[in-house]
Formats: sequence, C-alpha cells, structure tokens
Amino acid sequence: NTTGIVQANSVSIQNGTVILDGGTGGVNVGGTVSAAGTMPGTTGGAVSVPGGSVTLAAGATVDVSGQNGGGTASIGGNAHGAGPLANAATTSIAPGATIRADATVAGNGGQVAVWSQQRTDFNGSISAQGGPQGGNGGYVETSSLGTLTFTGNVKAGAIKGNPGTWLLDPDDLTIDSAAATAINGALASADV
Repeated sequence: NTTGIVQANSVSIQNGTVILDGGTGGVNVGGTVSAAGTMPGTTGGAVSVPGGSVTLAAGATVDVSGQNGGGTASIGGNAHGAGPLANAATTSIAPGATIRADATVAGNGGQVAVWSQQRTDFNGSISAQGGPQGGNGGYVETSSLGTLTFTGNVKAGAIKGNPGTWLLDPDDLTIDSAAATAINGALASADV
C-alpha cells in the first residue's frame, strides 16, 4: 500500500524506474508515483505495478510524462499480458485515478498498459498525448484476458502529429450507457 509520493524523476537523459511489486498479493496505490522527465531534454521513465490484484485508488496518480516524450506505465502487467511482468488476476482503476504518459513539450506520447488475467475495471483517466510543439500520440491498452468494464477517459491524440492508438481487447467487454457516452464523446473529440 502506498498513499504518499514515490518519485524517480529524470534529471538528465537517464530515465527513472519505479516498480511496486506485490508478488502474488495485492498492491493498492493511493498516492502519487512519478517517473516523470521534468528537465529539458528528458523523457518519462517507467512505472510498473504488478501483483495478484492491483488497484489504483481514487486520487492516485501515476506520471511517466516527459518534456521530450512519454515513458511507460504497466499496471497489472505488460501490453497484451506478454511479460516479462507477472500478470495480475484483477486490476481496478478507480474513478479519480490518473495515469499520465504525455510528451509535455515535443515528442511522442508514451505507452500505458492496464491488464489483468480475469477482470479489469477501468474508471479513471489515461493521457498519452504527443507534445504541443510536435510529436505523435502514444499507445494505450485497457484490456483483460477475461472481462473489461470501462467508464473512464482515454486521450492518445496529438496537436501536431498523428493520433495514437487505444486498444481494448478483452474476452468480454461490458459497455453500459455511461460507458457508451464516454466512448462516443472521446471518439468525437479532436484529442484522441
């Protein structure tokens, strides 16, 4: 459990890495975990949160943004559950939880994976946008080998570049009226 601030920010070209590994147990992130590239010329680092069950609680923030490009956030496992991180059985992103992998000046958006083997409940927000001075949108995956419920918000766009990719790839996807409204609004906007 973490409710405070964990930082491994880039202060030069080298990137920071934060790993919160719960093994087969649970991981509950309630605070801020940062591997941001805050200095000129830096990119975001990497934050990995594997465990048997992974939760980003309301108000939690994972930040791998960087001035010259977003980093990588792996919550519950790697993209497609392909490893090398162990995959969570369940992953939950609460309303008010935020994952950022933006390029804040110029560069491409980063990569964010939210994964589980059985069930992913995504109710927060992810941003992996290209930089306002140039760069393409990033890659976002909100998936599960089993069931996915989604009522959150994803942005992987670019003002001066190509839009990014958002992958939803569960065995079962539940889209209720609230989720349908959120997805429709996101697809209709210019920043996805």
